[in-house]
Amino acid sequence: ACVTADDSEFGQGELPPAAGEINFEFFSPAVAADSDAMQLDSDGNEEDQRKGRIDHKLVSIHIPTEEIVNVAVNSGSMDTDAENSFTAKKQKRQRIGTRDTQGKGMKTLSTARLFFKSLEAAGGREKIPEDRLFALLADVRLARSFHSTSSRISAVENRLMALISILHAHPSQDIMSGYFQAQPELCVELIDLLRPTVSSNTVSSASTKPNGSSSLNSIKALACPQEVPYLVRNLAVEALTALVARRDGASGGLTGVARQSNILNELGVGKGMYLGLLPTLVRYSLASLTNFLTADEQVLSSRFSEKESEMDDVALDIGLAFLKASSPAEISEKDQVFRALRFVDSVLTLTSAVVSAPSGTAALTDCGMIPSLVSTAAFNTQTPLKALVNLSTDLSTRDIAHIHGQVRFVASQAIQIIEGAIVTHNNALSAFHDLKGVDVLITRLEKEMIAAKEEQLAIEADSMDTDIMPSEPQKRKLVASRRVLLFSIVNCLTVVFHQESTSSTVSNGGAQLRKPALTFVITEVMNYVESYGGVFAALICTLLSDVMNSDPHVVYHIHQSGIAKSFIEMVKGKKLNASDKIFEPIVPPAPELIMALPNVIAALALTSEGASHVSQANPFPALLKILYHPKYAMPRSRCLLNEMTAITGTGLDEVMRHVPTLRTQIMEAIVESMNDVILIGKKLVEREENNAPTDMHDSPATSLENERTCLVQYTLNFGQMLEQILHTEDHCEPFVDAGGLTAILELFPLLIPPTTQFLANASCLSSPSVSTLSHTTTEDSLTTSFRCIAMNYDSQKMLNILSKTIELGINSVEETQRLIRDSFPSAKFDVSVSNALEKKNAALDAIGILDGMPNVGIHELRGSSNYVKKAKCLADYLRAIATLQWQISLLSTVVKAACQSSQDGGTGWGRAEREWKKELSSTKFENLLSRLAEFQHSAILEACRVRSQKEYESEFRQRHVKLEDKGRSVRYRLKIVCQEGAVVRDGTEIDSCSNVGSMEMGEVTDAFERCVNSSGVMRYRTCRGWVSELTRGHGREPITEVLDVSFVDSALVPKVRLKLKSKKRMEYNVASIRSVGASILARLQTSYRDLFCSLNRVISHGIRSLTTRTVSFDSGTIGAHTKTLLRVMLTSMTNALNQPAIVQVVAHNDVKDSALSSAGVAMYLGTILGIISSYLFEDKRERRMMNSALVIGMLNIDHHYCNSISTKLISEECIESKNIALVGMFDAIKFVMENALQSAFNLGNAGGNEELKPVQSLIRTTAASLPPVLDFLRKLMAGLPTKQSSMINALERLELEDLVTLLGGSKGDSLNNTFCLNDGKDIKFSFGQFIKGMHFTIAELVISFWKDERLKYIPSYVVHPLTILSTEVIGGLEEDIKPVSSSNSEQRRGFFSRISRGSAEVRQRQPDPAQNAEQQFAPSDEAVTRLMEMGFSRDHALDAIENTESNRLEVAMEYALSHPPPSPASAERRREARRQRNEAQRNENGDEIMNDSNEKDSSDGEMKADSHDDPKKIAAEKEENKERQIIARVKSCLDEWIDSMPSITVSLIGDGSRLSPSVANISQVEGEGDGDTEALTVVLCSFLIGLCQKYPKKMDVAVRLLLSALKNNLEVTQVSDKTVCQVKKGSEVQFSALCHAAVLFTRAVPKIRV
Repeated sequence: ACVTADDSEFGQGELPPAAGEINFEFFSPAVAADSDAMQLDSDGNEEDQRKGRIDHKLVSIHIPTEEIVNVAVNSGSMDTDAENSFTAKKQKRQRIGTRDTQGKGMKTLSTARLFFKSLEAAGGREKIPEDRLFALLADVRLARSFHSTSSRISAVENRLMALISILHAHPSQDIMSGYFQAQPELCVELIDLLRPTVSSNTVSSASTKPNGSSSLNSIKALACPQEVPYLVRNLAVEALTALVARRDGASGGLTGVARQSNILNELGVGKGMYLGLLPTLVRYSLASLTNFLTADEQVLSSRFSEKESEMDDVALDIGLAFLKASSPAEISEKDQVFRALRFVDSVLTLTSAVVSAPSGTAALTDCGMIPSLVSTAAFNTQTPLKALVNLSTDLSTRDIAHIHGQVRFVASQAIQIIEGAIVTHNNALSAFHDLKGVDVLITRLEKEMIAAKEEQLAIEADSMDTDIMPSEPQKRKLVASRRVLLFSIVNCLTVVFHQESTSSTVSNGGAQLRKPALTFVITEVMNYVESYGGVFAALICTLLSDVMNSDPHVVYHIHQSGIAKSFIEMVKGKKLNASDKIFEPIVPPAPELIMALPNVIAALALTSEGASHVSQANPFPALLKILYHPKYAMPRSRCLLNEMTAITGTGLDEVMRHVPTLRTQIMEAIVESMNDVILIGKKLVEREENNAPTDMHDSPATSLENERTCLVQYTLNFGQMLEQILHTEDHCEPFVDAGGLTAILELFPLLIPPTTQFLANASCLSSPSVSTLSHTTTEDSLTTSFRCIAMNYDSQKMLNILSKTIELGINSVEETQRLIRDSFPSAKFDVSVSNALEKKNAALDAIGILDGMPNVGIHELRGSSNYVKKAKCLADYLRAIATLQWQISLLSTVVKAACQSSQDGGTGWGRAEREWKKELSSTKFENLLSRLAEFQHSAILEACRVRSQKEYESEFRQRHVKLEDKGRSVRYRLKIVCQEGAVVRDGTEIDSCSNVGSMEMGEVTDAFERCVNSSGVMRYRTCRGWVSELTRGHGREPITEVLDVSFVDSALVPKVRLKLKSKKRMEYNVASIRSVGASILARLQTSYRDLFCSLNRVISHGIRSLTTRTVSFDSGTIGAHTKTLLRVMLTSMTNALNQPAIVQVVAHNDVKDSALSSAGVAMYLGTILGIISSYLFEDKRERRMMNSALVIGMLNIDHHYCNSISTKLISEECIESKNIALVGMFDAIKFVMENALQSAFNLGNAGGNEELKPVQSLIRTTAASLPPVLDFLRKLMAGLPTKQSSMINALERLELEDLVTLLGGSKGDSLNNTFCLNDGKDIKFSFGQFIKGMHFTIAELVISFWKDERLKYIPSYVVHPLTILSTEVIGGLEEDIKPVSSSNSEQRRGFFSRISRGSAEVRQRQPDPAQNAEQQFAPSDEAVTRLMEMGFSRDHALDAIENTESNRLEVAMEYALSHPPPSPASAERRREARRQRNEAQRNENGDEIMNDSNEKDSSDGEMKADSHDDPKKIAAEKEENKERQIIARVKSCLDEWIDSMPSITVSLIGDGSRLSPSVANISQVEGEGDGDTEALTVVLCSFLIGLCQKYPKKMDVAVRLLLSALKNNLEVTQVSDKTVCQVKKGSEVQFSALCHAAVLFTRAVPKIRV
């Protein structure tokens, strides 16, 4: 009624009587005592007042219609008075004025006037609550807008637009549901606005035969409705669309708002609702449009002639003029067409939203929607629109284009609705085929393309001077509407053809493809792909491949009809000039099209004849050209980002798997393309080397910089593609045979930029030792491709190729190293180098190579003499090292892959394995490993030498100090190298700062400041904001790359207008060239470790494969292979520890004349020991595997090991006769530990000289060397298996001579006799003896470290791993005091039983098998205690542990939870048996160890008699005596540990807290606490508590020591008959630490409180 009612009395009578009045109610803010309502009239007078006061009541404001509209004519004077009473500023704010209503002299007050009038009626603004003011304003606006048709319509329009906005934008479903729940009639009112449009009259008129009047009436009914205004009706449709289109993110169905409003039922969308509102509206709108568009030219001509004849009639002209003057102006016919098209578009948008709901598609299909939509898509708009254009003089060229576009958009929407219905409803597909919808769409598609061709012909003919009409245009004219229509048609056809597999009644896509129309369409698109665009061409390719895959018989037609030829020509491209032989790609840079090309090629080769045609055409080089063409790479295009090339590789992989005959051709094309990229890279490097560094400020990327970006992306494209191709085993051999492996090896060095660009990037890396020098993703893709080849190709051939490549790499390092010594001479190392030239591989010795390099940043050398030449020399050397590192990592990958393949195959020396293992053990490969090891050792030693110098520490500190050079600043020229680009933020922090922009890959900018934020990420400040150096997370992909570093005038630094947010940050200046060189040399330890870890696997596999009876070390055997590799690794480890500079310091204690300091030697030894640890111990899932042969070989020549166990066990002659290394493994360990103690002592006694104290609590060299050593010792204690592994079994079965030969010895060499057992006939290796000697040596080293007085200076974070190591040491010693016969496997027990079979006394000592079985396992007291703490009884805990034979808490607890406690009788029997076993064990140990001399005296006569009879008995007795001596020494060492640790620990708690680096004096830490002291106390107390729980007798000792220490820090005085205790002055920190320890003890062991 608000819209349809007019301004007459009858029309106004249809409106509610109080609709135009202001009736507003609210509760007054005052507290009310009376609930009666108070009425205020328009003047604000009180009508009802009780007792003279106003309480909290319901207040009503009423302003009648007469005061809003019926204003007298002299109201102008009132307004004038009002204007005179207010200032101009106040007038503007309140908008005081009147409005004429319908020109009848009736005036309407303005909204502001009415609002203030309402405030006055309420008694002032303060009388109305704040939350009700906006509601009052809304009521005022509605009441004011209700007094005329135009204002009512405007109000409705505003409300509809607001509703549309809130439906689209409001995020809360609950608020929207509440809004519609409060207004349940809103949806019905929206529907009512559309009902007059589809009345019976309009529907009947639209369905009649089209003639002039009916076609005009149908358009007029859509554009000029009689009852509801056009705009209101259109907005109502849009509001309904917004309501239906709103989706729930979880399910995708209708939201609660749409379901609550029952929108589908109100729209008439339901089963059987043929005459529902929306179905009828769709049919009517489309029928009206069809009637107008299908009206022929004769009808239109008669219409215009009738109009002209009418205009000639003068009388009628006068009447029409009078009627026009007395009625609203009619809309022009042009505007009627525009309005009708817009309305149809809105209706179809609503229909599309309904179809997207699952329940809406079926309902609309059943209501007959498909025929109307198909008819809309069927008509050709060209002929009727041409007639309309020719006959109408009102249409401009722009109007014509607009009408064409709108009609196409309507047809596109109709086709898209059909597509959505087909996907979700099978009946829609059937109806579509019944109407021959495929033919309709193809016909429309063909006509549109012909029209585009004709329009382009006309344009070219108009532009040519000659009258000759061109036969074929060079391109096609495609406006946006035509592109949308073509896209919609092809997309719908693709969906229809895809649905053919699920329906047997549909037409075949192959049959349609054989028709000329679709053939013309596809060929047209292929020939003019640049005009049609990449997305549309991708749809055509997808349709083509789908049809061929579903119907392979159509492939023949594709080749014969010219479609295949057009496609291949599209892929190949075109020549820029007729004389050129190189084709330029014409494929548009669209990722969808590039992704679809391999699929079409695969489909074209489905048949043998098709494969032959594809092979002859050979489109693969042209297809791969896309991957390395600048048109498709950043910064020009993003089409190949986001792993699009991986999808291309998957397509080529499918082609090769389905058509093997094309495999070789494709691989040759790939390798040829990679060689082209290599050529591009070499030319680029040559130009970069000849190009001087630029000094441009904030300039865009140069051509060379863009080419470098393209090169990186080219390589990444091929790497990602090869990852998908080479995972198939059959593809690897043709790839390698074509030269692909060599191409991969040549590509990587080109990724590293040359000259100053490399030095600038390396100098600015936050972690140059571990950061990638090339691009991480690109390098990983090449490495992954190489790994795929290693897994699927002949290992021997790969080793041969890679060995040659590494040999060239070593030669390159050697050559550049010689140039470095010439360019950066060092007087300090010239003599030593010249003397070393006589040694083997002396030219590879890197010691002193960095000494001559300048200790300043690369930017400080700009302008110096020979700057470019020296920078190139240095960059070449470091690039050669980086390349060599990558090649070595590839070598380790090949060895690991080959070893894995051998293990998977189950053979150790088969035909395939024999070849690559022979290659590893060949002399050539041995020499290669020797050269690599020598260079890596010297490089690591040189890096440690530089990093241990005082200059390095000073330069490192200065690097974190902000530069205060006001005259100049450092400029960093950055390039974005991450594929996803860089996010620009307004501060250094990432999470707390806002995103202010982004930068694309390849973009170049300048930065003038950098720092490390609180998350440890390097950040650069550009003129737009802050960007990161690396991504966060595991991958750490580089985001920025520094191209150049230089000084600039501070005046040239741009001002940053962003409000930068900064938190705690750390400055990070440019590193010196010497530091950068040391960091790159240090990177070699990673490749060194990986290589020897892979060789360790081969050795382990070879030893397990040895046949013990017939071991042969002849050439070509597995024995010779294993021996060679074992010798190479032992030699490498020995040489690493016995470098001349190391021997000079460690063995000869000559530090003064050495080139290395003690700290540098310790850092080097710690690094080497860490590397040795990594390849001695290989972690496999939950267990650690150890290469026992390498450990035996190392300890067999270890000087410290032999000395530590020589007392009473090995004669001095035996030690002197052995080939003992000058620096052994334990010698290195002891030196590192000694250096750590001394450096900590020096640091702790630095006194008040703050310059001598570094920032850390431990100096850099100690922090780098001591933790790896402690971890290595822990692995040696915990990692040695107590049970035999296959490697140990193999070693023990070997003859001693064979074992010595295997370990690298020659004839006549011997093995350490503590490793062996002698039965009188054979001497065998004993792993048990070996373990005892190892544990004893480690225990002596560690206990001496504990007893050293300097240990109190070691910080808590180093003491913690020391306590863990000590726990392992004590556990190992406990196991070692058990005899070998009872602690080892059945094989050793059998050995001892054989050698003692002749002696009755020895036979009596041998326990029976049943007792042996029980002696193998003993419950741990700690495990029993832990289970009892969980609530289990002691008997239940012991029962669980003994039944599972495991002290692991998880295993025993699982058994205890699943089994009931033992019965009392069963528990008693177990306790008695346990007591008897323990007593027997104690008696046996006492007889064999403590009373050995008495036993020997009592049985001396008998044993002498037996010894003359059987030599085996004598050997057995000797071995038993030796074992007793070893056990006695081990037990003595264990007792020393147990007795001394409580006193040492308590002493450290007090002394360590006193010497804590964070405690200068008690006043500085008062109220703050001391974290270091607290951590140290907790660590030591945890260790001591664990020791006391394992040995309860030591609990009293520990408590007494702790109490004694507390007492020693107290001072007792007598004050007036009272004893006063107070803490000694200066002992406050010690006393607090001891009190803390006492609290920890009492909480952990409550019993000690008594």
